[in-house]
Order: sequence, then C-alpha cells, then structure tokens
Amino acid sequence: MSNKIIKDEERQEQAVNKPVKKPSQARLKQGTGATTTFEWSAKAVLLTIGAICVLLACIYVGYDQLREHYVITVSADGDKGQYSMSDLGYYIYEEEAQGQTMAAMYAQFYGADYDYWNAESSTEGETNAEVASDNVIDAASKDFVLYQKAVSEGYSATDDDKSAAQSETDEIVKNIKGKHKLKTGLSKKEIYEAVLKKTIAARYRTDKIASLNVDYDKATKDITKKDYKQYDFEYFYLSTEGETDAEGKTKELTKDELAKKKSTIDAFYETVKSTEDFSTVFGNDDKGNPKTSNDDGITYNADGQMLAKDGFKKLDKTIAKMKVGEVSKVLEGEDGYYIIKLKDNTSTSSYDEAISDAKTKADDEAFDEEYQNNILPNYTVDTDYDVWEQVKLGTYSIN
Repeated sequence: MSNKIIKDEERQEQAVNKPVKKPSQARLKQGTGATTTFEWSAKAVLLTIGAICVLLACIYVGYDQLREHYVITVSADGDKGQYSMSDLGYYIYEEEAQGQTMAAMYAQFYGADYDYWNAESSTEGETNAEVASDNVIDAASKDFVLYQKAVSEGYSATDDDKSAAQSETDEIVKNIKGKHKLKTGLSKKEIYEAVLKKTIAARYRTDKIASLNVDYDKATKDITKKDYKQYDFEYFYLSTEGETDAEGKTKELTKDELAKKKSTIDAFYETVKSTEDFSTVFGNDDKGNPKTSNDDGITYNADGQMLAKDGFKKLDKTIAKMKVGEVSKVLEGEDGYYIIKLKDNTSTSSYDEAISDAKTKADDEAFDEEYQNNILPNYTVDTDYDVWEQVKLGTYSIN
C-alpha cells in the first residue's frame, strides 16, 4: 500500500476522532438573548442622557418660575423699560380693592352669592374682571411712559417725592391684609418703588399742564355764585311711604296711618322746637355714639344741603326764607314730614368745589390731548399677554 494512501487514511481517522470545540461563553450569551458588555454600556449612556434631560427640564421649570416675567415693555430712542408682575402688583391690588367695594355694594342688592367679577359689565361682551384687567394695563402703561419721559427730561426722585411715596405706601400696607401680601408676594419695597415712579410721573404731568396755558375762564364761565347759593341745615324726618314688597312696589298708607304719623311728628316737634343741639335728642347708643333714630321711626340727619340751581319746590322755598338758627314747624314734603333747622346760608363750599372740578376737568382734557398727540407717539408700548392673561383679576390678591 502506498505511503499516500496510508497518510490519507490517517488524516480521515484523525478528522473523525478530533474533539468538538465548545463555543465560547460570550457566544453562548449572545445566542441565548443575554446582555453583552457593549449593550450594558449603551444603556448606561442612554439612561445618563435621560437623567440629564430631566434634570435640565427641572432646572428650566424652576428658573422659569423664579425669573422675572416682563409684562410691559416701553421703548423710545434706544431707551427700554421693562416692567414685571412685581411692578404691576400695586396696580392690581388697587384695582381689585375698588372692585371689592363694588362687589360688596352689589351683594347688598342681589345677595351674597352674586358673582361680581364674572358678571357682565356695562362694556358689552366683557366681564367686570376683564374690564379691571384692561384698566390695570392702561393705567400702568401710562404711568410707565410718563415716568420714562420724566427721567429722559432730567427728573429724579426729590425728598418730597420720597416722602409722599412713603406716606402712601404706609397707608396701602396698613390696608392690605397679610393674606394678600402672602398670596401675591407683594412686598412693601415693591409697593414703594411703584408708588415712587407714579409720584414722579404725576409731578411731570403737573408741570406739563402748567405749560399748556389751560383756559380756566372758559372752563368756569357757566358757574355762578347765584346758582350755587347754598343752604346747609339739619333736620328730623318721618317717612310717609309704606313698606316695599318683594316685587319692589311701595304700599300706600291709609288715611288713618297718615294721620297717625302726622300726630307723631307734631308731638315730637313740641319736644324739640327749642332744642339747641338736635344731635343730642335721641341720646347715645351702647358705644357712646349719638343715636340717629327713635322707636317711632323718626330719623336725624346733620348734613342737609340745598342749592339754588336745583330749583325750589314748596319745601325748598320755605328753607330759603329761613334765618340761620331758626327751627321750622312741621313741613310736609313729597315723601315725608320734616322739622328743619337752618345752620348756614353763606357757605361757598359747593361753588368752590364746582370751580375746582371744572378746572380739573379742563386740565385732564388738555393733558390727554398732549399725551395722545405729542408724548405717546414717541414710545412703543408692548404687552406680553401670554404672561398677563394668566392673571385673573378678582382672585389675584383677594379671596
């Protein structure tokens, strides 16, 4: 047998008897679905990236909550003023405080459940809360424009400005309840800074009005002392009107009921006709304050007033003829019986007030024209409503 054949047989035998090599542990793991070292590294990277993303998101949310959000931006000639919620806090509180006064008044008529803030206002299609929101933006924007205008013309806070702002701030803080400050985060410092800006803006406004040469003679030409002849008096009163029913109708008194009231006021007159001080007639209440009514339904009013321009009815003509200090007999008016004591017929307070109001109105009109035509056009006022519309007036600083 040739050597070649022998060698070929030996090779075949070796091939048959050769032990089978086991696959490596790594290959077994891969084949059975277990995780490789490489895969563990990839997952670790992804988890780390995810954790970092979550952390960054939390940091951003926290930063976004804490950072100042600018609501109003006022710009002119490269000068930019940015005003945040803290700058508007004073204006929001003032508007809501006024709104709450109105809400309390409406509650007396419509009941405690009346929702004033969400009720439709006289402005068609808007609620009282929406009107209040517009009022805050309008008032604040105008003050910010005037403040920047004043500063651009060299105005700065004087000692008088600071003193006035501090006094107003102290009064506001005294009136703001703790829960309001807690709810809005409105601090005394922030109120003071807002009021100080407003004070500087107001001083600029006053100076500007003085330069406009407002025609006060024209504004007051129709106001005369004759028309504003004033009669001040105090009086006792007994109504001759019946009670009002649930539908708002007033029940008329019978002749007997009217006669009884007349008899009551006549008898009362005899006890007070010589009294020097009407305010002491009913005595004092438990707190020591003068009472203003008695058990018969007679009431006392210390602040009666009549003006000549309002026209004289029968009762008024009697008052106009009285002497100071004189006490009238029982007088019958349209709605009840009166006993009147004339205190003064020389006062000019109503005339003076009418003159002052007319001048103030003329000032307002002149300045509004100046502001719209010559001041505001030089400024760009932007409001970020994405921020502002998150504020719901009627709930922001009050419960």
